[in-house]
Amino acid sequence: MRFHGHRQNESAHYCGICEEEVFNVLLIRDTEKRHVVHCLQCSKSPTIGGPDMKGIIALVQYPLKDLLEVYDNFKLVKARPASNEP
Repeated sequence: MRFHGHRQNESAHYCGICEEEVFNVLLIRDTEKRHVVHCLQCSKSPTIGGPDMKGIIALVQYPLKDLLEVYDNFKLVKARPASNEP
């Protein structure tokens, strides 16, 4: 695993095969010059890395500590009722 980081206003990443959105852990092939992101399921396919994911590198965008902090500080807030005033 290597830290890749996430730049501000960077668009979401999608699997180059099935187009599933990929969050935080970007799986790429070691041998590709142009990094194509793959989801876990496609990374395990025989044409990409096989069941042992040989040649796959994981790039992490957010440190786990940051994600845990967001999760731990999440608070659900009830929506205000819509007012009938014009």
